[in-house]
Amino acid sequence: MPKLVSALGPWFGASGALCLVAVVSAVIAGFRGRPLRCARLAWVASVACAVTYWGVMFQTRARLDLVAQGPLSDLRVTLLCVALAWLLLGVILFGLGRKPWTVDRAAFWFGFVWLAGLYINVVREREIFGDVFDFIVAAQQLTNGQPLHARYLYPPLLATLLAPLVAVSDSFMFVVCLALNLFSVLLAFVLLRRCLVRYGFVSLTATLLAFGALAVNVAVLRTLFYVQTNLHVTNLMLLALLCYPSQLWASALSLALAAHIKTSPLALVLAFVLNRDYRWLGWFALFMCAIVGFTSYLNGFHRYLEYLDNVANIYRANGLSLRESSIDSLVRVTYWVFGARTEDAKTPVLVLRALFTLLSLGLCWLAVRKRTFSAGAPAPVARVLDAYPVLMLFLMSVAPLVWEHHPVIIVLSLLVMLKQLDGEADALLWLGAWFCCFFVPTFDLYPFSFRIALGVAFAYVLLCRLVRRETRYGRYFASANAVASRLTEH
Repeated sequence: MPKLVSALGPWFGASGALCLVAVVSAVIAGFRGRPLRCARLAWVASVACAVTYWGVMFQTRARLDLVAQGPLSDLRVTLLCVALAWLLLGVILFGLGRKPWTVDRAAFWFGFVWLAGLYINVVREREIFGDVFDFIVAAQQLTNGQPLHARYLYPPLLATLLAPLVAVSDSFMFVVCLALNLFSVLLAFVLLRRCLVRYGFVSLTATLLAFGALAVNVAVLRTLFYVQTNLHVTNLMLLALLCYPSQLWASALSLALAAHIKTSPLALVLAFVLNRDYRWLGWFALFMCAIVGFTSYLNGFHRYLEYLDNVANIYRANGLSLRESSIDSLVRVTYWVFGARTEDAKTPVLVLRALFTLLSLGLCWLAVRKRTFSAGAPAPVARVLDAYPVLMLFLMSVAPLVWEHHPVIIVLSLLVMLKQLDGEADALLWLGAWFCCFFVPTFDLYPFSFRIALGVAFAYVLLCRLVRRETRYGRYFASANAVASRLTEH
């Protein structure tokens, strides 16, 4: 790290010069009556000044006692959040005045800034982060030629991407992972909004729904607090949908990357199989093999065998938990509560998983056949649009582990179901699913802490009701779109 700081020494001098130029330019802009340009230049000057100040501090090692960690704080997280807050201010200043203001544009920027400010400040108050250290340790093990530890239940791509940062420091890796997770929340807002528009929601409705879905969401908070990968996986799955069919290679690459961060997104390939898009499948197979070849070249193919061994022995590092809501956990904990051996739960777990798989495939087929979610969409993409919400729900419901941060994967599924809600029964089922999956805080109390399992059950019951209908839109969806359209026109 000292060598890196020393190498960047000239840049600190350049930032000081930039600061001086920006200050002079800001003063000139202020005298000429251009307040927005003045504010932008003042922001550039503040950033350059901060870079110069910290560069001098670290280079000279002078007065480092001026930096205080603060009570119940992590100095790394605090400095990261301050920097991101200042970056957000720059985004706002440079985003102003680019286009004429409309209701829809104002709603988008309000949601974007609100979510950014909210989660930056929430994360700043966090002192201890969880699963990120599993990824850091895995990257170190790849670098040192050691076997992957039992808690690393992911393909080796993520650890491979982090491995070059091992030479810098653990702290640097941690800060990078945390910053990427904060950015992923904002990216999720943008992609989720665009996906909803593709499903037929008016832009303003899509903006408000995406904002509401992410503004109060236990799964998002838990993903950030554990620095987990679920937001990255979700964003890649959404990107795969948005790029299809205009950019087949980008769609296939996005889903291949998602499947190499977590294996469960492979279930979404069925949507493209149902669409009989062999070109997309060819691109997907190519990218899957290329990623395997890339990671194997750097670390050896045996890393995939270690990953498979960790998954096969998943309970070595994950014992019984009263909040882990997978089918496996629900059955095993129930056996344990009533004094039975958890080893005897294998058969009922397999039976339940098979039933959920058959139910999900049947619902997927019906949704595609009746065009439950894709009404009005062109034929090349209709089957994919219809299958996606069902398969996203399926890949989470049958996963061997379903922690409180996993439901971010099904946010799109539940929001898309709003299209077909028609009556109080539908609305109550939807609210029950959303409340259990995203609103109830995490706690440990059998059987109530299996809230996600209950929410998924509500979602499946609702889905069974929706796919049987011939109607194209529910009353709530039509009303919301009509109101949003009127507001947008004015």
